Amino acid sequence: MKTAIIYARAKAPDPNVTPEAIKMQVSACKEYAEKNEIQVTDIYWDIILNAQCQPLVWNKIINIPKPEFNYIIIYDYARIGRDHMKQIKDHRNLKNKGVRVITPFTELTEESFKQEDEYDKILDCLDEYYKKLLQERRKSR
Repeated sequence: MKTAIIYARAKAPDPNVTPEAIKMQVSACKEYAEKNEIQVTDIYWDIILNAQCQPLVWNKIINIPKPEFNYIIIYDYARIGRDHMKQIKDHRNLKNKGVRVITPFTELTEESFKQEDEYDKILDCLDEYYKKLLQERRKSR
């Protein structure tokens, strides 16, 4: 059976009040899980006060050594963070542990996962290119 956790994140002026945005994200993710016959084992969320706040729950999730779920369902990739490099790093970290990050807009097909794997290969090539470029710049200084 496919299993998942749901993760939601929203900004709120009061950390003791669950914003409607969290409820909306969780609802959409639950609906998606049900439609795709994915058993949701847990629901997690972060409420941040501003953009500088660290999403503590997300950081705990990505550092689980051996996750006992196949997917993390998030409403959109911005829930991971606004920094695209962090999104890529976290996404790869989880993928290497056998966990796919998906959204309610993800098609659960082998073809869509193959496309994602191809995208990752391109990112790996770009990453290597930039590492070499940085090394060359350091040498030339």
